[in-house]
Amino acid sequence: MEFLIIAVLMLVITGLVIVILLKKKTIITSSSILGRIEKIAELTTARLTVKHITEISNLSVLKNILPIAMRNMVLIIPVSIRGYIDLRSIKSEELSVKISKDSNSISLTVPSPQLDLSIPLPSLSEARIINQSGILVKLGDFIRGEDRFAMIQRSMPQIEKEVKEACLQDGLLETAQDSARNFFKGFLMGLGFSDVNVDFTRREESENQKELLQ
Repeated sequence: MEFLIIAVLMLVITGLVIVILLKKKTIITSSSILGRIEKIAELTTARLTVKHITEISNLSVLKNILPIAMRNMVLIIPVSIRGYIDLRSIKSEELSVKISKDSNSISLTVPSPQLDLSIPLPSLSEARIINQSGILVKLGDFIRGEDRFAMIQRSMPQIEKEVKEACLQDGLLETAQDSARNFFKGFLMGLGFSDVNVDFTRREESENQKELLQ
């Protein structure tokens, strides 16, 4: 009888230990979270394509490419814009993690997203110009081959500046931040945190905007 009681007690104790172990949360440290974030490498937070309209009248851009009568024109060209956070070359001081004592709350600080612009080569066929007569024509009808690429390449600084200024005014960086915030919230809640706060470094954000407006 005593042996049976001891056996039952051992089973009860074993069961309690198993329950405790199952309910015990895995301890997650700040360094382990930073390591997982750094493995993401690059996070794209926003992406869109717009048709940008710009006036090109700089003779140094159009010299020896277009006839004199067409050296002042309006260019309509598709531009791809991407908001992203580059985590590959991030500095340790640019990432901050604070975990509460009960391991339920976490605050994460990451760099603000940046904007990257490109003109996809397949989209060049969609480029249009409005000449001085007000006629909308295909860019390829007047400029072919290397000359067309040369003109677009020389016009890129102007196009990039105008598009990035428009993106800032339209709140694209804020949209990119919201997307990044939602991503990291889902990522951290998946690790067991119930209260997640995500902020962006002000220094990186101000430098980013200053760079875009140059």
